Amino acid sequence: MKTDYSSSALLIVAHGSTVNPDSSAPTLAHAAEIRRRKVFVDVECAFWKEEPSLRDASFLFDPESIREVYVVPNFISEGYFTQTVVPRELELNGRITKRSNGQIWRYCEPVGNHSMMTDLLLKRAGEVARDAEPAETSLLIVAHGTDLNENGLHSYEDIPVLLGIAKGRSISASHAAPGDVFRRNPYKIDGRSLFYAPSIGTDTGFADIIIEQATKFDSEASRDRGAKLIPKT
Repeated sequence: MKTDYSSSALLIVAHGSTVNPDSSAPTLAHAAEIRRRKVFVDVECAFWKEEPSLRDASFLFDPESIREVYVVPNFISEGYFTQTVVPRELELNGRITKRSNGQIWRYCEPVGNHSMMTDLLLKRAGEVARDAEPAETSLLIVAHGTDLNENGLHSYEDIPVLLGIAKGRSISASHAAPGDVFRRNPYKIDGRSLFYAPSIGTDTGFADIIIEQATKFDSEASRDRGAKLIPKT
């Protein structure tokens, strides 16, 4: 397993938003934490809906000092963006791409694919519902789904309304702070208690998973013997 990343950089790619300026904050925070740990010589972010854009990502790393770039999608699972949008915008040819400047870009699995995600979800559930009896409790994981529709769900807007713990389309439109919806637990609905947790993507443990997805790439590369270094013209 590779241990020297002195000439390697990490690129965290995420969706971003043109209507919610806070959506990129967790990704930027994870990048800052990883940068602090000095695992890679450089750590940058690129977004589909914000700056710096995915298409500009190739200009973020000096090819003279950085020979490898590990790309980790900050997405909860494989899907349209990880399989279509990100490879297209970054001009990647499979898991390993060699660019015309000699840089090698390694496309890693999204954070949500890692087994550590299960523990992270259980940890978050335990934190938000500390006194709940597991044998009498159900865990509901709410996901975004495809973003081909611009009007996607938001953790403190649409989802609380659909769950019946808020009225109106947007909590942020009221006088209450957006984060208040997470501090009002438990909610009483039909005689049951509902605990509502913030998005799992805000958990600080994501930094560990991002690093893990990048560093395990080389140890798993042997399983993909069909992957080739394809020069970019």
